[in-house]
Parts: sequence; structure tokens; C-alpha cells
Amino acid sequence: MSIPPPVAADLIHERVKAVLGDRVIAANSLRNYLTIEIAATDLLVVATALRDDPELRFNFFGDVTAVHWPGESQELEVVYHLRSIPANRRIRVKTRIAAHESVESMAQVWPGADWPEREVYDLMGVNFVNHPDLRRILMDEDYEYHPLRKDFPREGL
Repeated sequence: MSIPPPVAADLIHERVKAVLGDRVIAANSLRNYLTIEIAATDLLVVATALRDDPELRFNFFGDVTAVHWPGESQELEVVYHLRSIPANRRIRVKTRIAAHESVESMAQVWPGADWPEREVYDLMGVNFVNHPDLRRILMDEDYEYHPLRKDFPREGL
């Protein structure tokens, strides 16, 4: 069994656009790595489509992280890294939410998202709806801050 060569990001983009249509708000590629931006309300539908489409087959959940953009109305950017092992493809999926909003848990689509989502919840304060066990794993349960946000005091609390 041989691994296929990486597929150019623009070819993946064409298929992603065909499958997801207007759900893709923006897309760009850098070094053969496609990044798409979507609305948070479309996250579960998009993730399921990326996993189940026979040409895309993004069957591996690599990671989830978040970026804090203080001062913006949607100050939290949630970023997913996915991979298609059979097709040797990668994609980055981004969505933005306000601090008081939530995103759907991807543990429903990829069970491996469980612990990475808990880490993002703990350190960045992103709430994942329908997560199987959303609780802090690094900080104390009663700790009310999120130390990786940019507005966290450098001196600590």
C-alpha cells in the first residue's frame, strides 16, 4: 500500500466549495494547506460533510486550538486541523465567536476531539456544546480565569 502524493490545495478547495457551497465564508492556502472560514452555526454540518464526503474523507482529527482577539466583537477564533489519511490531504477550519457564545463539540464527529476541546475550554474559555465531559483538566475547577487569553495579566492573579 502506497501513500498518494499530497493533493494541491486548490484542488481540495474546488471539492470543498462543491460540497459546502456558501457555508465557506473565506478560503486561502499557504504551502499546500487549505484554510476555510465558516460560521460557528455551520460547524457540525461542515465537519460531518468533510468527514463523510467520499472524495475528501477527512477522517483524522489533528487538533483544536483557539486565538483570542481582544476588542473585537467575535473575540475568540476556534481553529481545527483535520487530515485525510487515505487521500493525504490537510485542511484548517476556522470559526469566530463572541466570548459568551458556544460552538458545537466535534467529539460527536471525531471522538479524538474530547481532550483537546477540554484543554481549549480550560485555557481559553471556549464552551463546547454537547461535549461528553466538558470540565477543566489543567486548572482548578473553581478557577474563574483563562490563562491563555491575551487579557490575562502577565503577573498572574
